[in-house]
Amino acid sequence: MADRDQQTQRTAQERGRLRAWGATIGAGALAPAIYGVVGDMLGVPAALFVIAAIVLLTLPLALMLKPVLPARRA
Repeated sequence: MADRDQQTQRTAQERGRLRAWGATIGAGALAPAIYGVVGDMLGVPAALFVIAAIVLLTLPLALMLKPVLPARRA
């Protein structure tokens, strides 16, 4: 029974990783089109400002993940 629980947990982790991977691929595919529309509507400087704001938004998210992730050995 313990093996089945471990297998179920592993499968759930794999599904989570696949969802994150799929979301990353999807966002990477859609971002240029979205930024292009923003650039067409508001101008290139505004599009660059939006890109910079989104990039800076990822920094607090990364800091929130830092305590959760295991330490990496050099």
